[in-house]
Formats: sequence, structure tokens, C-alpha cells
Amino acid sequence: FLIKEQDYVALPKENQRAIVKAQLGYVFAYPYWPKVLSELSLHPAEAPLKKVELPTFGGYGEGPEHKALKLYVAMHPELVGLRLSAAPGRTEEPLLSGDFLDVSFLDRREWVAVEVKSHISSLLDVQRGLFQCVKYRAVMSAQSQARRKSLAIRAVLVLGGALPESLLPLKNMLGVEVIESVIPHEADRTGN
Repeated sequence: FLIKEQDYVALPKENQRAIVKAQLGYVFAYPYWPKVLSELSLHPAEAPLKKVELPTFGGYGEGPEHKALKLYVAMHPELVGLRLSAAPGRTEEPLLSGDFLDVSFLDRREWVAVEVKSHISSLLDVQRGLFQCVKYRAVMSAQSQARRKSLAIRAVLVLGGALPESLLPLKNMLGVEVIESVIPHEADRTGN
């Protein structure tokens, strides 16, 4: 599938993502990768997750760091590529699946979910955030279809710190958009 750069750039972001996803599908499905690697004297990359570790969930509530980051993001839609007029985002937005989005922005033709993990989140919690974004994209898409609405759907993971390097392959494999090192400013911490 070939497309001219100027035609690709003119497409809506959702269509651009669909094209990239389709092309990556062809790349991943290529049956001769072992031969290519052998010819280049390379070894296959390790699986993004060597060992599956399930996070444990305690009965504790939302910590102050998480709440501050969530409220900050709700007031700053530009962090996820939206216009300022999309603020404030709705916090703890319920989905029909019973899940709750940390922050939800609905902007004319696009619905953006934001999962936040503060700078004190563990590696396993950040990993869980990547999978939550995958789940939210699927549920939001189904919910949008069920309500007969045509919306571009995105789920973004916003981190108060840096993405652990060990999770970079997983992030790329799952196609999750991650925004790192977002630090709430005290004057901007207001909710809806």
C-alpha cells in the first residue's frame, strides 16, 4: 500500500494511525524474518514481557500524587494534542464496562481517555497503565458504536515520571501513546 506523503499528512490522525497499524501488521506477519535475521547475523528480539507479573491491588484509595496529576491533566488538554477549549476534561468518567477513565476529553469528533500514573507509580503499575489504555480503546470504540456515534478514539498514558526503559518494547508493541514527565503546577490543580 503506497500513499504520497502529502496525501498521508492531509488525512485525519485516526486514518493515519489505521494506515500505520495496517502496515505494521504486514511487517509482523512477514514469514521470513528468521532468514533475514540469519543473513544479517542478528538474533530475534526478546519478548517485551519475559515474565508476566500481575500487580497486586490493595484496598487503598487514590493517593495525593495521582489526584494532583489527574486534575492537572484535566485542565490541560493540549498535553494530549487537543485544543484548550476541550478543558476541563471530566474525571472518573464511567464506561459502560464498569471501568472509570481518570480523565476523559470529548472534542467534536474525538474522544480521548487519559490514564495517569504519578511519579511514584511502580513499574508494575505503569505496565498496568499500558494495558488499561488498550482496554479503554476497545471499550470506548464499542461504546461509541453502540451509541451510533462516529468518533476517533484514543487512550493515552500520562506519566508523572519517565517510562521505564524495560517497558518501551511493550509500549511499542501495544501501540500505546505515552506522555512522560508531566509535573502538575500547584496553580493549575483544579477539578471539575
